[in-house]
Amino acid sequence: ERLGLGLDLMAFPGEIGTLVTLAGRHPDLSINLNHCGYSEHGDDSLEPWRSEMRALSEQTDVTVKFSGVMWRLPPHWRNDLLFQAFDHLLETFGPGRLMWASDWPHMEAHSNYAEWTSLSGDYLSRLSDTEQAAIFGATATRTYRL
Repeated sequence: ERLGLGLDLMAFPGEIGTLVTLAGRHPDLSINLNHCGYSEHGDDSLEPWRSEMRALSEQTDVTVKFSGVMWRLPPHWRNDLLFQAFDHLLETFGPGRLMWASDWPHMEAHSNYAEWTSLSGDYLSRLSDTEQAAIFGATATRTYRL
């Protein structure tokens, strides 16, 4: 924090509350949560992830990497289930606190780069040019002071 460094970390559902506490104790620390907080896709409720991510959004200025969700999907996943998680992230964090990432090469164990870029690109194409620019670059540029 004193050195102007940021913190990228991973947290699973059930651990995100600890991140809320950490961010509250270090309000000047730039914190980025990787892989959408490893959203749960076991059922359509997306709980406890949904509630924890809402609390994180409301109580902190943490940013979130829009990545790493493919490996948490159930075997016969559907786009609409994944898009529910995406909708929740956009609603709670907004484009200015989300940044796209590939999670390559780790994603190759559960999907592939072409599938992720196509799926996420199709979903994000419904946003304005400004919102897409935030997710595909501006948020990362600001967060990492590039």
